[in-house]
Amino acid sequence: MKVAFKDFKVTSLHDTCYNNHTRSDKMYLRFRSALFQPKMIPQFIKDSWLKVWSYFFLLMLFLMIPFAIVILPVNGLRSDEIIAIEDNFSTRFYGPYEIVDGKLIINPQNLTDEKYLSIDNYTIRLIGRPLDPEVRSYEYVFLEEGIRFTLLGSEYGYYPYEALGLEDYSFNDYSSNNIEKFVKAINYIRKDNDLEVKTFQMSVYFGAGILQTLFFVLLTALLSRTQLPFKLRFKLTLYTSTIYVMCMIFGLLFGLNFLVWIGMLLLIIYSQIALSQFVVF
Repeated sequence: MKVAFKDFKVTSLHDTCYNNHTRSDKMYLRFRSALFQPKMIPQFIKDSWLKVWSYFFLLMLFLMIPFAIVILPVNGLRSDEIIAIEDNFSTRFYGPYEIVDGKLIINPQNLTDEKYLSIDNYTIRLIGRPLDPEVRSYEYVFLEEGIRFTLLGSEYGYYPYEALGLEDYSFNDYSSNNIEKFVKAINYIRKDNDLEVKTFQMSVYFGAGILQTLFFVLLTALLSRTQLPFKLRFKLTLYTSTIYVMCMIFGLLFGLNFLVWIGMLLLIIYSQIALSQFVVF
């Protein structure tokens, strides 16, 4: 099989011509071409896989920008999490339960109640637990004499009710002051485990970004209508994923979810433009 750039001399697959463009090892040139000049992406087809994957993981580091800006500066519960707890207290925790002298009292007939609240990937559990493991990554579990904080099933902290100001507390009261006291206790635990939670969240965010991007890159490369060998299609599509990642970044930063769909569409378009620069025969 031979491969040629359009309007340039034919070369073998192992000696692809760079069409008079100077090869450069600088990553920013790849970034600029991948973002604004998809026709220029084929000039990087002879890049080593080490260089290609280095570029890809640099992109993934860029994807961490929204996390760094939105999540890292917050110490404790986010405002939307606090609002979710306050809004759901009357339905998710209200009932004939109380803490007296630092001990949780739940009548036997209420032990089968489902009293928990799942937010994002964690759960605050009074009675029962959700079946979905995705919302149990870390948990605040009410026990007889305190609240246990767990991360991925491992205990990271235990907080007696006295230390949280809940030594005498009634769940049968959904007044604003009572709910505020509850939120304050949960927030205290969250702040005390801030490093562990943010490290976990960052790992999940980073891993999900890699898997999601690779999935769309792989799908685009597989569905591309060209006779170019798959490994070369995949390599070029990794570069064209730049536009998809940048759309995700701005979508996450500004809450514009539609930008992710635009990014997916541009990924396909950019890939087709890049791959159309070849003639295979």
